[in-house]
Amino acid sequence: MQSLFPSLLILVFALWSAPLAAQEKAKTAERYKVFDTYDELDAHLGKYAGQTLVVNFWATYCPPCVKEVPYFNELQEKYQSQNLKVVMVNLDFKSQLKVRLDKFLDDHSLNLEIVVLADQDADAWVPRVVADWDGGLPFTMVLQKGNIKDTHRAEFENFEDLEKFVKPFLGPKPVVVAKRRR
Repeated sequence: MQSLFPSLLILVFALWSAPLAAQEKAKTAERYKVFDTYDELDAHLGKYAGQTLVVNFWATYCPPCVKEVPYFNELQEKYQSQNLKVVMVNLDFKSQLKVRLDKFLDDHSLNLEIVVLADQDADAWVPRVVADWDGGLPFTMVLQKGNIKDTHRAEFENFEDLEKFVKPFLGPKPVVVAKRRR
């Protein structure tokens, strides 16, 4: 008579690992969205047409990109009350997300929207972003009402440089009006 132990062990492992896989997928969905095509990303960014939108194309394998991520986080936190939205478009390979992007996000506390563009046909989509962009990283653009207002094709050396680039496109600070007591 064969032992039931190997079969029971496989069953227990399957029952134990299924919820873990579901938890991992849910964790990823909370951290970032993956768009398989540029058209999907473009439609997503269109949802922010009513805001000043800062879009940064970056990857975890790009040291200058990684260096400036905290600057974008600070920008989002400082100016979100002025109708600013920062979207970080990660270009890591889809097969490397668990190893690279998830580890990066584990190591950094960010208040940013992270999306992944998994479309590997960069020759087709890069010119659709900006006709004369060569696809080099990092690359940042500011949009208002869906129109590109300015682009930056290098890393920002510090937060102040990023702030100086974006600030001309921000409206005045909202005025907080205190209610009078009667």
